[in-house]
Amino acid sequence: MKRSCLCLSFSLGLSLCCCLCFSCLSLLDLEFGLNNELNVCYYVVGSKKELKKNKIIQTGFLRKTKIMEGDFERSYFTKADKRTLSLIALHSKKADVLSKHPAGSYQIVEDANGLKSLKITDSSRFWELSNFLIVKVG
Repeated sequence: MKRSCLCLSFSLGLSLCCCLCFSCLSLLDLEFGLNNELNVCYYVVGSKKELKKNKIIQTGFLRKTKIMEGDFERSYFTKADKRTLSLIALHSKKADVLSKHPAGSYQIVEDANGLKSLKITDSSRFWELSNFLIVKVG
């Protein structure tokens, strides 16, 4: 039978790995950590003023809103797991997604009070272009 490690069970001739040796635990921890890191995403919901203050967007008179590339305040973003993040309450009656995400991979939905939420309908497509979501509210 194939053994999954070279731990004590191999030397004793047992058919299954005990998975208690340090090499097995280290590999499991590494795989778990890498899997979690690959699924990290970041989002921010803020007013135009808040997004400008945190260097996430740049605007000006008669200029289109520009998303800053890499020079923004990362601590302002909320860290999440893209495998489980499916709904973000925006707490506003007006909302615009500023970052690039494929059409059809999300919806802006409205509750009974007229407040918006962002519903991710296809997580893998939604996050394929960027791990950062920027939503302007207000």
